[in-house]
Amino acid sequence: MKNLVLSLFVLLVGAFCQAQDSVDVRFYVKGSDVFYVKLNGELQSVQNILRVKKGVYDVEIWSPKHLTYTGKLEANGDKIISYVAKLEGDPKFLDYLIE
Repeated sequence: MKNLVLSLFVLLVGAFCQAQDSVDVRFYVKGSDVFYVKLNGELQSVQNILRVKKGVYDVEIWSPKHLTYTGKLEANGDKIISYVAKLEGDPKFLDYLIE
């Protein structure tokens, strides 16, 4: 019983410490409903809210028919931050539509 209580205490402290080192980032991408996010070159799951560790990240956002957006994300301090990106239409795709 004593070991069980100690194990639960260690588990809860570990979970609490991990939560302090992470930040929820909500992505608002203007120009497309379908988009893919890479942080530091690693493709993330398809959703608009991601939990990341505190730090600075290189961001790439790709969407069909649009140019790739690149930027920086500084995940510090706040528990939830918003990241807004505006995608521009790909001129090659627009030229294709005109032909």
